[in-house]
Amino acid sequence: MIKKAVPLSPTRPQVYFELGQSYLLSGNIPKGIENFEKGTELSDHVIDSHVDLAITYILSGNKQLALEEIENIKQKFSNKFNDTHYMRLLQSFGRVKDWDSMAELNLDLIEKYPDILDYYAQLALVYASAGRNAEAEEWAKKVLELDPNYQADYDEFIRALRAGELKK
Repeated sequence: MIKKAVPLSPTRPQVYFELGQSYLLSGNIPKGIENFEKGTELSDHVIDSHVDLAITYILSGNKQLALEEIENIKQKFSNKFNDTHYMRLLQSFGRVKDWDSMAELNLDLIEKYPDILDYYAQLALVYASAGRNAEAEEWAKKVLELDPNYQADYDEFIRALRAGELKK
């Protein structure tokens, strides 16, 4: 049914996103990506289209294309690229256990929102998940330095880290 909408609305990006989603869900990843790319091309000025395309690349195992699209988003939409967009991308990288990409995006978040300690803690957890315990401990310590009220959380994190309970 969605395929029939393309000739009727060939310049409507949503048609391609719906068709792309349909292909992805049925396992036809190349056709899904093709349609997401077409939809993004038609709505080039909409950041969410680009974020959706990057997520499609991430979840389909096209890391290099995902990273290129994320760089495109940063350059093209620097003022509109907000924490919600970052979180969607982080969740997608988390689903495929790409801890390095998650760490890079978290560092970007911390640079952009240095007062939000949750992002520091999240980065510590990403490093812990990757088995990079020294870096995990370093970032957890930064949270504690910025707000001593996190002492109990820090202690529990360090205990779990050293016990190997956080590596995924």
